[in-house]
Amino acid sequence: EAQIALARHFGEPEVHEIFASADSYPELSMLENDASKPPEINTWHTDVTYRKAPTLCSVLNCLESPEVGGDTLFLNTQLAYETLSPAMKTLLLESTLEHDVLKVYRGTNYLERAGGDEKEAELKRNNPPVIHPAVIAHPITGKPGLLVNATHGTRFTNMSRLESHHLLNLLCEHQQLPEFQVRFEWEAGSIAMWDNFSTQHYAVADYYPQRRLMRRITVAGHEPKAYVSPHTMAAA
Repeated sequence: EAQIALARHFGEPEVHEIFASADSYPELSMLENDASKPPEINTWHTDVTYRKAPTLCSVLNCLESPEVGGDTLFLNTQLAYETLSPAMKTLLLESTLEHDVLKVYRGTNYLERAGGDEKEAELKRNNPPVIHPAVIAHPITGKPGLLVNATHGTRFTNMSRLESHHLLNLLCEHQQLPEFQVRFEWEAGSIAMWDNFSTQHYAVADYYPQRRLMRRITVAGHEPKAYVSPHTMAAA
């Protein structure tokens, strides 16, 4: 109840499409990994960018931590954008990226436990691919940041397949530089909360077959808006 109350200070809690819910609390997701449920989503991502309105913020509570490992890494997508060359910024300000829920979940145990082929068909109906600006304005500060991740991002819609493939890889490599990262070490009772419009995160899967149990809640966000450079506005 306290975790739900905390989330409600920032907006309306969401229900995840695939993650198993806590008993009687559909908005709380239980992320459980052990010898029988190996960690699978150890990829850099921003939560649910496959939705038209991605999550605003996430609150994660550690119930059980492994003796060794299981940290979460975070990176700063705004700093990553700031440090790009002027030429790359200009290109990205005119670019959009498609995001698809099934890119990461297809073929995983998460999807199988949620209903397998039937669940996959439901996701295709209810969560078709969406297109977001590659550079977004933060909904509160207006500051620019990248909304580009390879976990959900499939292709840049204004480029050829080859161009899109290499640009996506380049931007992911750039964002994942250690200079943009912090590392959070969990213990039972730890709580982490993050702004989903300015970060990506990565759950390090170095603790198998130990047990790691997390309780997750997210807050409904806004449809991302493209960042408009002051130089562009001045020229117009």
